[in-house]
Amino acid sequence: GSRRMLSIFCDAIVELDETQEISGPCPKLAGMLMTGSSAALAGRNLAEFVVDQDKDRFHQFLICSMAASQQSEMSSSALSTVHLRMQGAAGLQFEADVFHVFIGGSASGGSVQHLVGIREQEHARGPMDEYALTPPASLVNDVGAAPSEPSES
Repeated sequence: GSRRMLSIFCDAIVELDETQEISGPCPKLAGMLMTGSSAALAGRNLAEFVVDQDKDRFHQFLICSMAASQQSEMSSSALSTVHLRMQGAAGLQFEADVFHVFIGGSASGGSVQHLVGIREQEHARGPMDEYALTPPASLVNDVGAAPSEPSES
């Protein structure tokens, strides 16, 4: 149900326990965050990867989404979303849409409480963004010099 729906439009799906810690290996999230090992993400709080300015909004989002899910008759399919900036290895930041479904305990009896889908916004990665605006060398007249403008003499 919810996992299949999130897998259609999200780049990574993460299971969080009741303390918002990542419940297991997440290879796709590890790739997004460029952290290397996906097993190293297990047990870490997902909020660690949200930029400081958006952490409070992220926590409020989870609280409100969970409350809405618990009040809904279709609690396992109530989907909420928020737009945040996330941060991976070496401080690399990217904008993402974060989707949340409160699922309670897992079918296998584990403590999974939250299913979170993350979709990276393709247009925005930083702090390397300024390098993306540098023209390729083939467009520069002299090495390191920008194309010259006609002078008005």
